[in-house]
Amino acid sequence: NALFQKAGATISILNEAMKSYQSGVNKVDQTITLPKIISKDNNIDTTKLMNQMLYLKVTLLSNMAMCSLKKAELELELRPKSTSDLNNNADADIDTATASLQTTIEYVTTSLQSLDQITSEQDTRPTRSKLLYRRSKANFLMTQTSASNSNSNSNNNETVKLYASAQTDLQQLLSFDTHNKSAQTLLRQIKVHSAKMLHTTGMASSASHSPLTRALNHLKQHEEGIVSGSGSGIDGEKFVTSLKFIHASLLDDLVNAVHELLGNDGRGIRQLLQLAFPPGSLRLTNTDEEENENENEKEIYGKRMQNQGQALALQCLSSASALPVFALKLHRMMLIMEQDTKCRLDDYVYYLLVNGSNNNSNSNNNSEGSTSEELVNAVMALQMRLMLYMHVVEDDMIYNRDASTSISASESENPSPPIVVSILSNKHQARVCNTALQSQYDSIKSMALNCLSAWLEPNPLPILQSIHAHQCSSNKDSTAKKISYGKAEPTEEEVHQMQPRKLAEYRKRCYQRTHGRRVRCRRNALYFANDNGDGDGDGGNAIDSILSFVASLLSSSSPSSLDEIMKIDGYWRKEYVITIGRIMNHIRDENARESKKESDDKDNGGGGVYIDDTTRGIIQSFFDKTGHQLTIEEIIDLGPGDVPNSNGNNDNDVGHLSNCIKNCLFITSLLLASNEVGSWGLKECWKDSRNEWETLASSGNHDAMAVAAECASAAAGVEGFVRSWIQSCMNPDNTSEDGAWRRLLSCDNREVRAGAASAMAKLGLADNSVASDEGELIALLEVAAGLLEDDGEDEENNDEASTNKMVSATFNSSSSGQQAPVERGVELLTYLSSKTSIKDEIAHGFALTQVHSYSSATTASEKTVLERLVELSEPKNKRIPGVSPAVAFSLATTFASLSVSIETLRNEAFAEKEITSEQFDQIQAMGKTEEEAKLEESKKEKDDSQAVSSRIKSMARHNVPRALVSLMEMGEGASSASDATLEQVVIAMMRFAGEASIRGAMIQQGCLSACINFMKNGELSETEKKIMRHGQHTIAKILVTTNPSLLNTSQCMGSIKPLILLVRDTDSSDLQRFEALLSLTNLASHSDSTKQRIISEKGIGALSYGMFSSHEMVRKAATEAMTNLVPHPKIMDHLREYDNLKVWVAFSCDFDEHFECARAALGCLAMVTQDRIISSEMCKMNLSKGLIKDVLESGNLELMHRLLIIVLNLMEHGGACLDFTIETGTVAFCEVYAQSFQNGSSKSCELNFSPADKKLMDISVALAKEVVSVSNR
Repeated sequence: NALFQKAGATISILNEAMKSYQSGVNKVDQTITLPKIISKDNNIDTTKLMNQMLYLKVTLLSNMAMCSLKKAELELELRPKSTSDLNNNADADIDTATASLQTTIEYVTTSLQSLDQITSEQDTRPTRSKLLYRRSKANFLMTQTSASNSNSNSNNNETVKLYASAQTDLQQLLSFDTHNKSAQTLLRQIKVHSAKMLHTTGMASSASHSPLTRALNHLKQHEEGIVSGSGSGIDGEKFVTSLKFIHASLLDDLVNAVHELLGNDGRGIRQLLQLAFPPGSLRLTNTDEEENENENEKEIYGKRMQNQGQALALQCLSSASALPVFALKLHRMMLIMEQDTKCRLDDYVYYLLVNGSNNNSNSNNNSEGSTSEELVNAVMALQMRLMLYMHVVEDDMIYNRDASTSISASESENPSPPIVVSILSNKHQARVCNTALQSQYDSIKSMALNCLSAWLEPNPLPILQSIHAHQCSSNKDSTAKKISYGKAEPTEEEVHQMQPRKLAEYRKRCYQRTHGRRVRCRRNALYFANDNGDGDGDGGNAIDSILSFVASLLSSSSPSSLDEIMKIDGYWRKEYVITIGRIMNHIRDENARESKKESDDKDNGGGGVYIDDTTRGIIQSFFDKTGHQLTIEEIIDLGPGDVPNSNGNNDNDVGHLSNCIKNCLFITSLLLASNEVGSWGLKECWKDSRNEWETLASSGNHDAMAVAAECASAAAGVEGFVRSWIQSCMNPDNTSEDGAWRRLLSCDNREVRAGAASAMAKLGLADNSVASDEGELIALLEVAAGLLEDDGEDEENNDEASTNKMVSATFNSSSSGQQAPVERGVELLTYLSSKTSIKDEIAHGFALTQVHSYSSATTASEKTVLERLVELSEPKNKRIPGVSPAVAFSLATTFASLSVSIETLRNEAFAEKEITSEQFDQIQAMGKTEEEAKLEESKKEKDDSQAVSSRIKSMARHNVPRALVSLMEMGEGASSASDATLEQVVIAMMRFAGEASIRGAMIQQGCLSACINFMKNGELSETEKKIMRHGQHTIAKILVTTNPSLLNTSQCMGSIKPLILLVRDTDSSDLQRFEALLSLTNLASHSDSTKQRIISEKGIGALSYGMFSSHEMVRKAATEAMTNLVPHPKIMDHLREYDNLKVWVAFSCDFDEHFECARAALGCLAMVTQDRIISSEMCKMNLSKGLIKDVLESGNLELMHRLLIIVLNLMEHGGACLDFTIETGTVAFCEVYAQSFQNGSSKSCELNFSPADKKLMDISVALAKEVVSVSNR
């Protein structure tokens, strides 16, 4: 560095500096490969060490690149300034400069490759920024050297490529370092020189433009033709194709495409913005009635093309907004547009919802209606992306606020986060979501739910990163996937290294940001709750918005009767109920203190549960409003002969039933969101709850009955008053033939029956008498089986195959009437699978049943429950992405329960406790008489290991392992498996792998490959670490007894890293490390390739760490694994070190306490002492003399066998090694030993050895004779 930083550095000084840096790189490479630095101290973190070495190497190479770049600049300064000075020396200077620039590019490329190998949490972006800048500048300078050559077409093309490479590096740099002034300046220079070169050489024709530029030119041509009215614009198909190409370019190469759109003073973004919001579209006036009714077909086609182009332009803007620099530019431009048009983006969305999609009542089969739907979705997607980005900006502003600023008590009650100038209004956003949720289009409702979830999400970063990861899933550019949206968080290591003052400041900033996020969520939830539809956010009463929101569940297309109102799909009804619960959770102030309200709360029957005033007011106002609504009836004067209207429904009855539905849905949402709030609302606010619930249950309306059943199912899962309330609804009157419960259970609609059956099952399992009665449990199992079976009565007759019916009923949201029973059935099985008798029934072929009514007999099916569960986990129709997250979790939990015994679960529960389960049972038994102890023992469920083994074998035959793989490999994004599901899946796989006889089947069905592919790098949550640990343990269990030759290369090699990570994991158990070491021992014995992979994954350090475990079996397994790495050169180098070899000799001496470990260590020494250096080092140790003496005196034939081979190896080397063995008296011992116990001697016969021991005796005697023979030579 001192040489490099000298003022006025010359080429010779730079060369000297590069030599010094090169020697440093060589030293680092040697250090990386030397094992001694990780064996001196067994507590060292080898991963951290290797990352430090790699980062040091990258830094040295980066400095070498800088030296080479400066050297090239100096060489270019020496070139002739005029043609009269041209000579051979000048050409040589240019060639030398070109070579230096190429060297710079090579150094940078190598550095970037090494940088990608670093797995630590260290922020590498500053280093990456320097490297990309230097490579870009080198490419730019290369264009100057090539310009000095002949102006041939090949050279021109090469120069264009150099310019493109230089721009690409700078664009990637600016994607994560947007404020780099040097990069911005260099990028402008490159663009100027590139344009000048293209113009000078005549290459600036349209053929030389990039495809994206040509697409933008097509759009410009189309726009100019429309504006001029000349009709010279391109045809509609080409116009749409150009937009589709731009969108595809953004998905394929985000960084470069965005920077090309931002080029030429933002030409591309301006064109897309004009197409997305064409002139006149923001007038927000409905001109549908003013349109010419006699539009010809060509005009209609042109309008449809324009609407499609507008939607595509919006999609392009949304995709490009994944890059923060584009999102910031777009936001600024839309602010200007808002000032010009006096219209906000959310106003425009609302206008489209009211005057576009929602007014096209007959547009389901209309292309114009579908285009309007697509347009609304596109603009809402853009709105959501910008909204999330502005939340990130707001969080950064809070984080960067002066840390000394304290938060006052008043601010904590009603805080005011920093105001971010935005094109989006919270009040108007609430109106948009409220209106979109009432759309007739499923896609718009889905987008509304997504927008609402994003709007209420505390931390926007995971959502942005998830959207971007899904968008870049096919993108090969790794830089695009490393985009950072917010402030870079310090790593855990950096936090630990902070000074106390800095640490306190950091923690305060984090608290302020978290507090601000919580405040924003509650503020937005209140805006939504108080929305009354006019966008001013001042509803006067929170109940107004809740009524409006619940009405959106009941209204689809201005229906005139309750039957039409409730035609809203059950899937959406459930989604809305869950969303209401989330909103109420956000509104509830968890930090509010009870103060003087506590006594009032208890006096009012609150049961000590504190509900803040806002939440209390919303719930009370809701039920007060619905309980006191006025009913206006029309008085009809009937004349003679007139009869009353008897069309089947009284409007007053319909209104009452609608209010009952609203109340029931609202209570259901509260119960699902918070047991405390739901219980309080049911007890204190829903005054006529039982009568209204019975009204729904006995109404005869399937949708109303489904709402009642869903409420009953939710209530049955809440202990205390709520469960007592739903039990009171099951009085004898309601269970009679005409009672409400009997009507629910005998209803023709499967969704209704499913909810009622689920409620009864939960109540039954909560009752100890039912839970312990095997007959009652079998009855509940029959109910669950009936819910899983396909019911042809509810399906319309069509020509689809039965498989497609099943798939549609299970996975398609539009068939939620069929989806809900299956979910209920799987949920019920999850409860039941905790009972041993039910486990055996499910695993060994309990048949499905069809329950058509409460009183009718059940019909057996050819399928079993287990086969149906596997079918749900592994859909045969590949068009279906997979089961819903809720069903996936239930399936995984059921499979995990079936593969374990109750005793094992108890032992796992006590694993982290201070006492064992046996000690706990003994303590419990002390307070019981002998009769009580026997009675309690008789009530325990018997589930031995043989029963568990039998269940696992049966499930393996029914492809349950493959079903687990399908659950693990669910789709990306919202449909991907949750952490809770993945945890249950890997636990089930781990339990399956405990049965040795099915490990081959598990490999065939993909379990091993799935666990290998699941391994993750980088920062992980505690849950993810636990999942990783279980997956690694599964790999270890499978490979303990599996022949590695039966595995393919990817399985054999891919298993090694997870196993080493498990050994190195400080949080793993001794059992996990032991089985991982056994698997590594198995793999190490397979081939030299596996030995090499173990060592390349830092296996020597990990195995050395295992050798010092406090558990004897772990030490033995680690020693055996190290032994199986012999004779790899790296392990031989490791043992040539005196300190390392001394450890092995010490292990060998400890055979009295740890026999198996000593035997393995002696076996390793018997192999490695063939090496002269190792033998020489061993002879220098005093321990070696004691080892030989103690082993020979022990009389253990296994140890003597290994020691005599060591002695022979030492003697074969001669010299000091031979003298050492003679000094120990080994030769004399062997001579006497061979004479005394040679074959057929009397002493040998007196020992009465077994055939195996006699064989070992003969071998040891033969070795002793050979020792004597060598000594005589």
